[in-house]
Amino acid sequence: MPAGPERGHVSSRSRRSTKPLTTSCVSDCRAAISVANGGVRPAIGAPKSRHVSMWCTANDAAPPYAPGTLRCLHRWEGPMSERRVPVFTLRNRGDLLPPGEAHQVRRTLNHGGLCVLPSDTCYAVAGFPLRRGVTELIDLILARRGEKIALSFASQVMAERYVELGTKEYRLLDAADHKTPLTVVAPVSQDLAPTVRDSLPRALFSEGEMGVRLPHSWVERQISAEMDAPITTAAIYYDDRTPVKNFSDALAVVLAGLSRLDKAETPLVGIRHPTIKAKDVSSVAGFPLNEEGRKMLMVYREGAVEHKRIVDIAGRLTPRDVEEWT
Repeated sequence: MPAGPERGHVSSRSRRSTKPLTTSCVSDCRAAISVANGGVRPAIGAPKSRHVSMWCTANDAAPPYAPGTLRCLHRWEGPMSERRVPVFTLRNRGDLLPPGEAHQVRRTLNHGGLCVLPSDTCYAVAGFPLRRGVTELIDLILARRGEKIALSFASQVMAERYVELGTKEYRLLDAADHKTPLTVVAPVSQDLAPTVRDSLPRALFSEGEMGVRLPHSWVERQISAEMDAPITTAAIYYDDRTPVKNFSDALAVVLAGLSRLDKAETPLVGIRHPTIKAKDVSSVAGFPLNEEGRKMLMVYREGAVEHKRIVDIAGRLTPRDVEEWT
């Protein structure tokens, strides 16, 4: 029988446990908020002035602990209420969540909650952008300071409901894969309801356009499909702007941010994934109109895909171009 997702949880509370922290627990839960303990880079949003200690309670079992039994208790000098965060583990690349777990993630997002999940290049925070206040909360947790937030879509058909895509945009989308992570900036579709057409870009700290991704992360697509709507894909960084590829660090960043904002009761779930091997975050490009009203290539961010490569992709004819001629 193929291995499927494993269920577990991470708990954090202010009351101290009596069981000592083990080396195995440190390696499994290298919480970015335990800056004072050393060995872990500070994460954006992590309060550097607070000392954090961790104790392991894993059914008194010797390491390695059985899947789903490990929980770490993060003790803060300031008050922090107990959190039990559902964590689903995808053991293999390409695994998807079973319907019950996918429903739990959907329910969390529909109630204004967040999900820490693997994107193509690092861990990201997923939320439902049409829920009031969600994108603003993500912005504060990750200290983005109003940086534009891109959306992940389950399919091209879904993306076409939200943005206007032409031949040039399709060239970039067609080239995107796990080795070529690309985010395409496109104008908001005029077919959207007026309220959504105005409010959605504003919620993403943009105006009249949106960043679109068709992720190679299948679980990211699965959650978007389960929501029947796009989800946010806000990358989680360390203080040195290195993308966070460790699940425990990513979850710790979000927990620390929620605590700092006194939003500790915000619904939260996590999806753990095998190690992400991308060298950088996705590159961002689009085709804004120039003064003559013609589309021109604009590379807004050079990430894993170099500028020269993006120019090459944008200028290369594809089968879609032939479709328009025949």
